[in-house]
Amino acid sequence: MVFVLQHFLQLQYYKVQFDNAGANQGADSLELEGLQGTVFDDILGLLLRMKDELITSLCEAVMMDIMARSREYRKDK
Repeated sequence: MVFVLQHFLQLQYYKVQFDNAGANQGADSLELEGLQGTVFDDILGLLLRMKDELITSLCEAVMMDIMARSREYRKDK
């Protein structure tokens, strides 16, 4: 499994190098800005959305717990 991942990453790296060499016409500068268009874009997008949803739901749960526990103290005043 690790070999397959490494293989795809190497292919993407060489593709970006080749594209940059053609665009720069022999210049030695290599620009790998984010490796856009990789085979992992969809999965990374899903991971980021799931992380945001998880953080949002955790914050909501904590706030609801705090509000529920503080309700008794607010009634005492």
